[in-house]
Amino acid sequence: MRNLLGVLVLAAAVTTAYAGTRPAIHVEMRVARPSELEVTVDGATPPTVDRLTLHRAAHPQPAIHPTRIVPYADGTEPLALAILYPSSALFIGNDELTTDENERLDGWLFEIVKQTFDLVHVATRVPPGSRFALITYGTRAKIHVPWSPIAQLTGTSFGSQRDYPGTLDADFNAGLVAALDELERSGAPRQVLLSFAGDDFLETTAEVDAAVAKAKQRGVVSYSIVRENVAGPGPGHQSPATRGIYVLSRGAWITISRDGVREIVEKDVLGEIGGRYYASFDVGALHLHGPQDLVLAIDGTDTAPVPVQLAAAPRRWWSSRPLQIGVGVLLVGLLALALRLRARRAR
Repeated sequence: MRNLLGVLVLAAAVTTAYAGTRPAIHVEMRVARPSELEVTVDGATPPTVDRLTLHRAAHPQPAIHPTRIVPYADGTEPLALAILYPSSALFIGNDELTTDENERLDGWLFEIVKQTFDLVHVATRVPPGSRFALITYGTRAKIHVPWSPIAQLTGTSFGSQRDYPGTLDADFNAGLVAALDELERSGAPRQVLLSFAGDDFLETTAEVDAAVAKAKQRGVVSYSIVRENVAGPGPGHQSPATRGIYVLSRGAWITISRDGVREIVEKDVLGEIGGRYYASFDVGALHLHGPQDLVLAIDGTDTAPVPVQLAAAPRRWWSSRPLQIGVGVLLVGLLALALRLRARRAR
């Protein structure tokens, strides 16, 4: 039996972190209502309300706690998850279809991927309305499963070896462009590409570069688990296409054993996707108006200031110059009338 020995490499989040190796925390703020500010935090799990405060930049006091915190899975930003993988026999295998020892290819990685999605329940980690699609690449790209509710994502979604052509072709470029196009069509607020690949990268093309550039502008995030033959080049010797693919990824390479696929998907990929929450603050309690630089503090540590345009200060009726003049004229008139009436009574 021909055994495809290899190592798996993950392009994952290993950027400088808020603590240890966690992803760097990113904070966005938007005015939800005139006195309510919604803060979106990426790169951290939801804390309790007493661990978060909001204050003006350079003014730690007064500070307020959020009125509520909502985890990503309970939020309103559905995920579009495109899973890209090769349809070639080198990945899928054909050992279920042939008994010829000289022709058999072990599909162990394909089976591990299927088992992973049987054991990792993605739907419990993402908001309602999230969807997935399976895209394969061989001689050309193909939509194996069109956009479907993410609760339907299991190992059976991938089918069996009989559902694939059994060829050795693997045009990763075609698959990458097709997957990014599908993500754009999804229109989802969050778009993630998870790709499984072998050592089948081609030289990058203008089409690939354009697709990656568009995806980067939309905020698409990519995670890739790559099988490289032991005898082949290591992570430090990728082709130009390999380097270009990870423009969308979260960081550096991590080498793992083949048994680590589930851990990568569950902890690194879904862990980071789920590392988002929403905190609501009653900014009316701070009596702030107009443009402000606000700071979210987590466990007493400030994140970067965020410029926010709050509602303008309410205009008081007495602050209007024409109204002040009018009221003054009216008062003078009333005073004159009062003096005239008093003079008449004195006669």
